[in-house]
Amino acid sequence: MTVKKNSPLCPRCGGRVWQDASEHDDDKCIVCGWRQVELSPDAISQIKIYTGKQRIEGNHQRYRTLATV
Repeated sequence: MTVKKNSPLCPRCGGRVWQDASEHDDDKCIVCGWRQVELSPDAISQIKIYTGKQRIEGNHQRYRTLATV
């Protein structure tokens, strides 16, 4: 694992961030494992819709069943 001398610092712990050359892997902190997540504009809009709500409408409710003997 190589760390570039001018690599950015992790916003969580201040450790060095390993910048991988592969386009499939994200940059990752070598100390705490933090990764920068890039979300699509559609995902961001969906998050904004549900931010602040207590629960999502139409969610599945679970019921306990009593076993009969």
